[in-house]
Amino acid sequence: MEITRIFHPVGQGGFYTESFDDQHMVVYDCGSESEKKLQNYLNDCFREAPKQTIDAVFLSHLHSDHINGLQELRNRTNVKKIFLPLLTSNKIVEAILYNKANFSYYENKRANEIIQSLLSENTSDTRLIEVEEFRANTISDGDTYDIDNKNMSIRRIASGTRITLELPPVLTSNNTYLKWVYIPFNIELPEPRVNRSYVDKITNETVREEVLSIATNIMRIYETYHNQRDILTKQLIKLINSKDYDDYLPIDREYIDEFYKSKRDGVYLFKKVYSALFSNIIDNSQSMPVFSGLLKENLCSLEMQIKSNILCTYCSHCHDYFSIHHCMVHSYLCEDKIPCNFLYTGDYEAQNINFFKCLKDFYENYRVWDTLCGLQIPHHGSRKNYNTGLYQDKCFAIASVGVNNRHKHPNIDALINITNQGCCPNVVTEDINTLKYQHFNIK
Repeated sequence: MEITRIFHPVGQGGFYTESFDDQHMVVYDCGSESEKKLQNYLNDCFREAPKQTIDAVFLSHLHSDHINGLQELRNRTNVKKIFLPLLTSNKIVEAILYNKANFSYYENKRANEIIQSLLSENTSDTRLIEVEEFRANTISDGDTYDIDNKNMSIRRIASGTRITLELPPVLTSNNTYLKWVYIPFNIELPEPRVNRSYVDKITNETVREEVLSIATNIMRIYETYHNQRDILTKQLIKLINSKDYDDYLPIDREYIDEFYKSKRDGVYLFKKVYSALFSNIIDNSQSMPVFSGLLKENLCSLEMQIKSNILCTYCSHCHDYFSIHHCMVHSYLCEDKIPCNFLYTGDYEAQNINFFKCLKDFYENYRVWDTLCGLQIPHHGSRKNYNTGLYQDKCFAIASVGVNNRHKHPNIDALINITNQGCCPNVVTEDINTLKYQHFNIK
């Protein structure tokens, strides 16, 4: 069985693929702020006929730079299933507001169209599977869901469900076929709230009432969302695209002048009021991490030949990329590591101590945390998402960033700190020469 994992050079965003003997393919995220480059790249990757089949696409969250290539991917391939966090009011409203506040008009419009299509996805050939929010008091060993499951009635699965992909003809010592496993984690988030201290500081009574009216409209959508989420999402999109916001913001004249000079129509002022009114829902923890790899208890004595261009500090004392070994047990320094085990993180808010602990405890419960060889650096290497514990005892980490991105990602201090943990950071940009890959030949 040959397995190839590729971290594609799409710049500030994310597009990662895993292929299995050219018979199966799984994708994690498909988006970039360099949208044209991403579309051209997808055209080059999937231009052969007949269309290639993609067994599953995992979406970390609904921000534009992680989903805006989804429709082009679907135009070029046959996508069988899409797994994404449960489309609660938190997820939908936050995504639509965040995209409006942080991306251009055309990027925002495309992202909104994709979100709307996902809300009615189960009417198409692609099956949408939503991952329910995880609650710490309901932790269990998890259910199992075959990635090729044809049961059309299954539309939700629990966080921790082992999504399995059978890998014939590799037979383990207990006479069962080896299975590749994906384990998604969708954290439960608090309900949004209006920042009253911001509203109370508005001295003009008329302006204060108008701002509260906007907040009330948004909160009403939250409250009634579960009954008619597709209709309410359309209403929300109409609301945030309204020019009315520009007349109600308590902002100094200098900021208004700056707004009119801006080419990004409406985004500057909207971002200011959005950040002030709903600061607690601008939260990248809404990303859904996904474990990808093999379960240690099912490995037995498999041989694995590895080829990769990823920098990894552990190579010097346990293996080189072309050696044959048994799950890296030659070295006591990384005897628990499985070289193909990886954690995709999207933009997960790892800096928050509670969020990080919840993430670690979750994957420790499923007995895969200590087996991780590599992981995706959350939020493109942002300083605000860095956590030391995420990189301890890991071999390598990957960040997808734009060469000249406006966010200044990746943060240099974060990269230095990652290196100090003994983990090698690898940066993938729009440059094709930065493409990173892992190739495994399992026997």
